[in-house]
Amino acid sequence: LLAETHSLPESTSTGVENVEDVKMPTLGNEGQQPVATASQQFLYGHAYHINSVSASSDCETFVSACDLRVNVWHVERPLDTYQIVDLKPPAMSELSEVITSAAAHPVHGSLLGYATSRGTVNIVDTRISSRGDRPAMTFSHPLDTTLDQYDAEILSSVCDFSFSAGVAGFGGGGGSGSILLARDFLSLKVYDVRKAISTEPSASYCPAPR
Repeated sequence: LLAETHSLPESTSTGVENVEDVKMPTLGNEGQQPVATASQQFLYGHAYHINSVSASSDCETFVSACDLRVNVWHVERPLDTYQIVDLKPPAMSELSEVITSAAAHPVHGSLLGYATSRGTVNIVDTRISSRGDRPAMTFSHPLDTTLDQYDAEILSSVCDFSFSAGVAGFGGGGGSGSILLARDFLSLKVYDVRKAISTEPSASYCPAPR
């Protein structure tokens, strides 16, 4: 609805001479406006900041991740969730790493990945194990030995990662999510998921020093 206002006619300083000359605001219909509403609320799955949500290729489940947990949800069961990864130690003083990102595989619904602040990206295959504590593959990059341990771990923390597109492919041969791209604070690393033996990056891109 849109309100249309009309100015008062010119009059003397004593006020409007004729009440019938006063024009009141009118309402006009501008058509329907779409409004987004939540059809489902998925509650009680996380106790910490949720940093990632990723839809699975089966179009029925999705992955969510917080600092310490990775969960799998079904779109029609908002109150039930399956916990894939739980990094919470018995005492929080023993915490050594947190989850920074998580993503479902774009093609294979049984695969998902999660990255940590220790600079690793773990691939979980639910056909092998329903728990992500024992990942099927782990991709990492050696820490910079020229820095002290604290600075090296901060700089190597994976901020985000993603699988290559399931259709188009990356670089002409990385379709079906076979290429994994991980970003830390200073560089972008490319891993080939098909090379199960080698878990070091196939390529690493760093900004040129100034």
